[in-house]
Amino acid sequence: MNIEVEILDLQLRIQALEARSCSESSNALLAGIATVRADVADVHSEVGQDLEILNFEIARLRWTLDENCRSSLAEVLRRLDELQFQLVDLGLRLDRLLAKDDL
Repeated sequence: MNIEVEILDLQLRIQALEARSCSESSNALLAGIATVRADVADVHSEVGQDLEILNFEIARLRWTLDENCRSSLAEVLRRLDELQFQLVDLGLRLDRLLAKDDL
């Protein structure tokens, strides 16, 4: 066989191997990209679910704090009314005692 023909044959075989290798690498790369995309979609979904749960928990916390604040405010106002009543009562007692001293 002619050496030039053998070299040409070897070159064609090398090109075929490179093309096949490149094709396999491309397929592997595309498969890797698909896997990464699927992983990103899973993480995106999980983060979305976590954010929904977090929003629910925040809403519940706000409601609880609002209820606690209302309860505390009602207690403070009740206590203020009691103190005002006691202050008026002490004022009346003081007025009576002063009136007795004037007699």
